Amino acid sequence: MAVPSEAFDLPTSGKVMLHTSLGDVCIELWAKECPVTCRNFLQHCVNQYPDGSPFHRVVKGFCVQTGDPTGTGTGGASTHHLGKAFKTETHARLRFKHRAMVAMAGEDGDNWSQFFITLREAPELSGKHSLFGPSFLVTNPTSMGVIHSRKLNFP
Repeated sequence: MAVPSEAFDLPTSGKVMLHTSLGDVCIELWAKECPVTCRNFLQHCVNQYPDGSPFHRVVKGFCVQTGDPTGTGTGGASTHHLGKAFKTETHARLRFKHRAMVAMAGEDGDNWSQFFITLREAPELSGKHSLFGPSFLVTNPTSMGVIHSRKLNFP
């Protein structure tokens, strides 16, 4: 995957609005604590990379996962190093203390494009994943309760 030269000129702070089939999700980015993760996420959003990606992994009462354009849970590339993985960023203050936390779904300390949103507090994940912000369901707050029963798709 070729990365545009402007990829690393993006700001890493702010908020992102994802439009899903069950409502809009606003994600606040914690760029100070996870700058590489936030930059990767923002670049994917600018490139419309997650568009059409389903929430391919749904664990009832725990989390939903997306960011794989193949929809299988085995795909996805980062915007760093020509699509290669980047390392997990952790910060002592960032903990999975609440539901609706957004983090990279990396493996063995490597991250590409997949991310997840927790449906409950998950302290067992703290320090293991790049936790890069909280999310808020904006347009349909009741759908967070049914998110476990349906797959979501980005339009």
